[in-house]
Amino acid sequence: MDGIKKVQGRWFPSRFIFKDALKRNSKGTEWVIEDIQFDVEIPEHIFLKAALRK
Repeated sequence: MDGIKKVQGRWFPSRFIFKDALKRNSKGTEWVIEDIQFDVEIPEHIFLKAALRK
């Protein structure tokens, strides 16, 4: 399975390819996740409108 990894007991896709379906011969964008953590506490202030605008 290319691009699927077991991380902290969960199967997770680690490689994504996004292609523009409206463009012919679009190579697209590849997004590779090399490191991820689950169930991490995120402080509430991160989601304030002011913080999200940055």
